[in-house]
Amino acid sequence: MKRLLTAAVVNAALILAATQAPALSCIPADPVRTFQTVNEAEESYVALYGTFVFDTSLLPPGVMMGQPAAPEPAPIPVRFTGKALSLDGFTGTVSRPVILQPLCAGPWCGGMASDTLALAFAKVTDAGYVVEADPCGFALFPEPGPDTLAQMTACMRGDTCEPSDPFPRQ
Repeated sequence: MKRLLTAAVVNAALILAATQAPALSCIPADPVRTFQTVNEAEESYVALYGTFVFDTSLLPPGVMMGQPAAPEPAPIPVRFTGKALSLDGFTGTVSRPVILQPLCAGPWCGGMASDTLALAFAKVTDAGYVVEADPCGFALFPEPGPDTLAQMTACMRGDTCEPSDPFPRQ
């Protein structure tokens, strides 16, 4: 997944540099699409649903157009309390430290709100669980509904797991 995110960030930065676009354009994030991507990745991931608590002052500041691109932000220590996805759904209480790694594309950086219920896909590393927060929201889904959580369980079980159409016809 790191290759995928890195390529997406580099492509977004190149487009921004070439066009000086006033806004970042992203394909709408979809938890099912993210599940499929991380499920096929070489790295190991865990889907977490719960509350992520951290010092929001550590998030990268917003950068205005015309200013230099944001540097690579430092990792942010987070306290996660919630559940991890298993074949039975989001079961078993999990309370552990997690690393939030904001990623930037040009002047736009990813982040999340503290102390809000969220679904997150965390990479399992030697340093612990790492949630990458890119500007397009690929791995973080604040306040997912019960249908989203049920769909994650279906995907985990190998049942129907189809992402929504990012560009539905009207």
